[in-house]
Amino acid sequence: MRRATGDKRVFSPDAQSLLPLSKPKLHSRDSSHTIAKLTSRKIVNIIIRAASAALGFLILGQFAVMPAIKAVRAVQADLTGVQRMSIGIKITETLIAVISVSIVTVVYRLLIRRGTLMSTTAIYPCSAVEKNIGKLLSSAWPDYSGDVTRNAVAGTQTIDPGSSGGSVLVRDKDSERIRLMYIGKMRSDEDGRLIAKGLFDSCAEPKSRCSRARSWLTSGSPLMKTIVQLLIWQWATFWLVLLMVLATLIYNGFLTGELAIDSYPRLTIIVLYSLGYLAHSIYVWRVISDFLTNVGAGAAWSLLERANFVVCHHHDLRRHPTGRPFSFRGIDKASKEHVPTMYEAVFRHETASPKDAHDEPIVDDYRSDYASDDPQAVKAALATIEKAQEDERDAARDAAKLALDRVMSNVMIVTGIILSSGFSSWTSNQATENTPNNFNSQQIGSLALLTSLSLGAAAMFTSAMHLSVMESSFNTILSLKETKINGQAVDHYKKRSSTSSALSFTNHDSDVSSSTTGHAGNLTACRIGFMDILTMTKASDIAHVFFLGPAYTLLPDKQDHIRTSRNLQFDLFAEVRGNTVVLTTQPTNEHALTGEGTNVEAVNVCLLPQGAMKSTLAGSEDTHGKSNSHASEKPLVCDQV
Repeated sequence: MRRATGDKRVFSPDAQSLLPLSKPKLHSRDSSHTIAKLTSRKIVNIIIRAASAALGFLILGQFAVMPAIKAVRAVQADLTGVQRMSIGIKITETLIAVISVSIVTVVYRLLIRRGTLMSTTAIYPCSAVEKNIGKLLSSAWPDYSGDVTRNAVAGTQTIDPGSSGGSVLVRDKDSERIRLMYIGKMRSDEDGRLIAKGLFDSCAEPKSRCSRARSWLTSGSPLMKTIVQLLIWQWATFWLVLLMVLATLIYNGFLTGELAIDSYPRLTIIVLYSLGYLAHSIYVWRVISDFLTNVGAGAAWSLLERANFVVCHHHDLRRHPTGRPFSFRGIDKASKEHVPTMYEAVFRHETASPKDAHDEPIVDDYRSDYASDDPQAVKAALATIEKAQEDERDAARDAAKLALDRVMSNVMIVTGIILSSGFSSWTSNQATENTPNNFNSQQIGSLALLTSLSLGAAAMFTSAMHLSVMESSFNTILSLKETKINGQAVDHYKKRSSTSSALSFTNHDSDVSSSTTGHAGNLTACRIGFMDILTMTKASDIAHVFFLGPAYTLLPDKQDHIRTSRNLQFDLFAEVRGNTVVLTTQPTNEHALTGEGTNVEAVNVCLLPQGAMKSTLAGSEDTHGKSNSHASEKPLVCDQV
């Protein structure tokens, strides 16, 4: 405030002016605008700096990362294309694995369900048994009973110069061969007496048409059960091997064009294994065919025993008084339950003679020194042979079981390889530089494949060895059986040569060629081949046979099991020197019947007259491939092995 005093003006401040000056307050709107402006500038600066840094890192990173990227791509180029498989290819691999497991499951289920029936029921090709019976009867069953006694002294004799200039009579070994006679009960036979009949002494006609079957049901055996299971598993392995080859082609990139460094080595291993499997299958079938052939030969002997054929030895016949009962020997069987039986029967041509009339026994100065052996020696010889048969039977069963185990092990190995290929496509990891120990996992897979298939090949070929042991043991069993039938047990026991030839499918003389079928009593069994079993197939089983092999027809079902236990009827036809002989369980017009009208014998043997042959054989083929079931008294029992 200014105050005027005289001429001078005096300035005197007031209290308000003496207060400190303060900054003027800004408006709130102006403040917000200023803050936003400052913030945007900072963000722009940060972005510019970050972009500059990123650009720098990108430029520098290219030079640092590119070598690593190139290294990874190089590793990927050396690996299989498992990780690059399409979903469709992976699903295909998995589907193949599932199919392989399904095959194994189906076979297991089938053998569990029907394999148990094979312990009591077996099925054989009927044609082989018929042909073997025809060969035996053609060689040893005379036309008439009188033909045996007329040839009591050897019919064929030759004169050889002796050392002193004289001559010596030498008996033909073939004349010493055993003869078979039929002692089945017929209406013309005397009551209470067994009559030994020849071929033309057994003429009869079945009362109904005969039904020729393609397969023959009989009692089962543990050995046959094992062999049929082995054949089915071997056939199933064929499909598994095909799936393994297909899975290998897909997994190793042969079908996708993405091959790896191990693709061809793996394929080579698979191909070599497949060739080994084919060779093994051929060998297995050859061995089993030999076994089935021997089974058919043994079945022929067993059926003749069941049909009441007995054995006549010439060295006993030469001392036989005319009109007296002759002691026939029953046909031996290989089963340990069989008890040898002797039969007292009269020859048909001697039944007209008085019972008390007889001729003097024939004195044979040229009979064998071994014709009549000591009973103790015979007992010891039979006991030795029975013990040998039991040992061979155990050896055959054990070898067959071991062979089956090896084949099933091979099945599991092949299935495991298929499963590995099927599911590893979803779980495999590519190897990189960080793989432990810098080891390529694909090389591990190749070595594992080689090891697995090596074990599979070893299992296959050891099974072949066990099968050979089985076949050899069974052949020995049949050979010893025929040794007893031919009355050469003591000769075998004392290790000496026999003076008579053997009627045998196995005991061939050393000087007889293998192609000879009738000389010196040696016979060749009808071979059971692939087609013999295949022709047993019913139309409804074609799909099963294609999937499981021809051995499927050898598996009995429930109906077969029931029909066997409830008296199966059958008709077997054998060609005997141009004549047709029928072994049947149905009644005939000449065979004896019981008071209830059933057969006295379990199996009737009849020679068909020429005029009745066509009507009897009409409609003989059974459309189902198995015999029709009729009423009969006893089931047929074969050797238990």
